Order: sequence, then C-alpha cells, then structure tokens
Amino acid sequence: MEQPLNICPQITYAIQLLSTGDNQDKAIGIIESVISDYDTKQYPNFSTGLAGIGAGIQYICNTQAELLQNRMIENMYYKENASCISANKNLDDLTILIPVRIDSTQRLENLYTMIEFYTSRTNARFILLEAGETQLVNITHYNHVEYIFCKDNNRIFHHTHYRNEMIKRAGTPIVAIWDIDIVVPLDQLYVAAEAIRKYGNVLSYPFDGCCYSIPEELSSKYRENPDIRLLENKHPVLSTMFGMLTVGGVFLANRKQYMREGISSMASPQRKLLFCKSGTKLKSKKRVDQNLPDEQS
Repeated sequence: MEQPLNICPQITYAIQLLSTGDNQDKAIGIIESVISDYDTKQYPNFSTGLAGIGAGIQYICNTQAELLQNRMIENMYYKENASCISANKNLDDLTILIPVRIDSTQRLENLYTMIEFYTSRTNARFILLEAGETQLVNITHYNHVEYIFCKDNNRIFHHTHYRNEMIKRAGTPIVAIWDIDIVVPLDQLYVAAEAIRKYGNVLSYPFDGCCYSIPEELSSKYRENPDIRLLENKHPVLSTMFGMLTVGGVFLANRKQYMREGISSMASPQRKLLFCKSGTKLKSKKRVDQNLPDEQS
C-alpha cells in the first residue's frame, strides 16, 4: 500500500506514536506544533490539514490491518474454525435484496453478472427492485427472482427508502442488502449467515473490510466468465476501494431485529465491480437492546 502523497513527515511520525499507544502527549504536541507553523508552499495540498491527518491515520490503520490479515491467513486454527462455521451452505432462510437504478450500461452488466452468479450457486431468494423513469432490466427467465419496477422521476435515488420497503416485503429470517457492483465469495456469505443464524447477531458483514476495486479489463473477463477464482487469484495485487477499509456495499441482517432497531446505511455510488475478500474474522454487530417488544411479521 502506498503512503498518501504530501504527508508531512512530522505528522506521520506523530500518528505512528499514537498508533502504538505510547507518548500520546508528545504526539499531540507535534501535531499542534506542525499545524500552527503550517507551510502551504511546502505542503500545498492537504498534508498537515485535518484531511492530511485523517489520510495518515487511514494509511497506518490499513497497513496494520493488512499485516493482521496476513497473520490470520497463516493461522491454521482460524482456517479450521472458519471451515466448520461455513459448513452449512443452505441459504433458504436468506433473501438477497437488490435496490437499483440503472444509470449506465456498466451497472446493468454488473447486475446481470451478479444475478447469474448467485442464483446459479445458492438457494437464497431474491427481490430486485428497479426504480427509474423507464424499465431497463429484463430478468423474466429467472423464476426465483421477484422483480419490482417503481416508476420514479426523482433525480435522487432514495436507496434507503426502497431498501426498507424491501425488508418489509421479504419473508425470510435473514436479509442481505446488496449493491450490484459487489462480488463476495460464497464461503464468506455462508459464514456471515451463520453469525446471525446461530450466534444471535443483528448485522453481519460477509467480508472483513477489505473491498478491492477491479480494473475494467479484469471486470470484463469476470462478466464473460463469472468464475470467482479469477478474482481470488488477482486480489493480492488489487487496490482497496478509495485506499481504505469499508463496511459498505453489502451486509446481512436479522430481519425482525433490524426493522425494530431501524439501523440505516447509505448506498455506495460506485459503478466499477468491487471484490470483497476476507482473510480475517468477519465483522458483525450484536443487538444491544434485548428487551424490545416483539414485532408482528
């Protein structure tokens, strides 16, 4: 991972001190001193401003996350443990919800690729909602995908509104909110479902925050032949989305608890395919309030 450009060396050093938990007063003093003497000519972009500090923190966190990921991959205990957790490949209690507005040929191609890959390899249910001025999606040949078209002339795509309506419509205990530009290996999907099914999690992310941007040439190859091994083999040399960790793009949820707690998330705007790879334990969020009243289905 490349260090962001124009990061002042003193700021980088101070952030490294903060990341170790030592000499915090010294680190804060360095940051305050550099900012007070900020030289816009020497560092013309964002090097010592707040954005620069944020970029430096993100760089160091990502670097440490990659080191941790490599350690976990090498840890045979985790591999054996993950294999046991992912043994249940039955997803008939999961509905994959796909709210979409088709604003490019690329996005439509990504949608078809995503639908083809997961419908042919899982027994999960699917609800696809297209919102727009005219209907552009044609998936009539998929018998187990429920398709809804909503005529919507609004310039803004209200992803959160449509997503919440789809969650109400789904009849399975688990739902997955899925952006069409996201590709997740099946084993990671199984593990994420098990975190909700067996361990009482409200939210579960089928990746560990590492979301890789796929170059167009590789994207085209994958669309022509949606073999996940094409991405698995390339992911060590791919760049993470925006150069940082993320939990956007796809997540699974306990449907009833999610509806009760009203957890919200914004849609990601990308059109390029993104590959969500996991080398560490998957992220999840347990319910905090266990005393909420039961909700009618």
